Amino acid sequence: MKKTITGKELGASEIATIILGKNSYGQTDNDVLDKHKRASIGVSHIKDNLYSRPLTRGKHLEAGIVNWWLEETFAKQKVKIVADELDFAVRMEREKIGATLDRLIKINGELEVDGEVFTGEGVLEIKTDYYHQNKPKIEWIYQVNQQLICVNKTLDKKLTWGLIVCACQKGKLHTYPVKLNKKYIKDIFGAAITFWNHFDYGTRFPKPKEKQEDKKLDIRTLNPEHIVTFNNENYLLVDIIDNYLNAKREERQSKKTTTTHKEILDFAIDQMNCDGIQIDKFHVVAERTTKERTEQRGTGQFYDTRKPIKITEEEEDLNV
Repeated sequence: MKKTITGKELGASEIATIILGKNSYGQTDNDVLDKHKRASIGVSHIKDNLYSRPLTRGKHLEAGIVNWWLEETFAKQKVKIVADELDFAVRMEREKIGATLDRLIKINGELEVDGEVFTGEGVLEIKTDYYHQNKPKIEWIYQVNQQLICVNKTLDKKLTWGLIVCACQKGKLHTYPVKLNKKYIKDIFGAAITFWNHFDYGTRFPKPKEKQEDKKLDIRTLNPEHIVTFNNENYLLVDIIDNYLNAKREERQSKKTTTTHKEILDFAIDQMNCDGIQIDKFHVVAERTTKERTEQRGTGQFYDTRKPIKITEEEEDLNV
């Protein structure tokens, strides 16, 4: 549960958006700025109250993932870890930054993570990521760094590390170590100063420069000296361009129609609980098969599926 105060302090989960300009969910630095401005005058936006599946999922799964990780860690390394949930935010009031800790942990013994050994106190950040790429997101690392400097200030500690535990789409837990990093701390303080300057003076973050590859080709942006202009009498080129555009439109429509019809036939085969249909001179085949689960090879776990639908037309017998 979020414990920082929007409109008065910049949260640890927001800081990377300010530093990077945009987070992995598409939220921009100006979106965060607008949210804080609204909160400061007691106004909420419809977007602030919209249902968010990732946030809701994380809220309900957090406690379960913590217990799962504690049990799994003890089973593998026989290390006892105490995980406490604080009922208050940790913060640096002068810098106007804060953090809500998922857990403050104490390792009684030595815990090995990615070849490094951790002991004593640190922070634990829980994530659920169903598009996980087997590495922590940069915004998570900034988040943990802000958590560390805020907890050190509030609780007068000297924590130097945190662990990110991510439950992924394959039903596995990934643990990533994060060390307190001077460069990240400098980025955090710089971003906070910039953010609150925009907040106080009513200015906004500049729009990011458009990448060259993102720009749409437009003849109006070209150098006029590099453009050849034809008069209307060049009918051959006009016909070629016109035919090309018509063909592209027909291709898109044809692909859409083909996909729709194949989905209908696939559904029909499923409803009839068969592997194929023979009607008139047409054969429709969608053979059932069994595949081993990719993420659990060697465990003997399989699932039923169908091969891609195949449609053929019976050839005429020309010898008749």
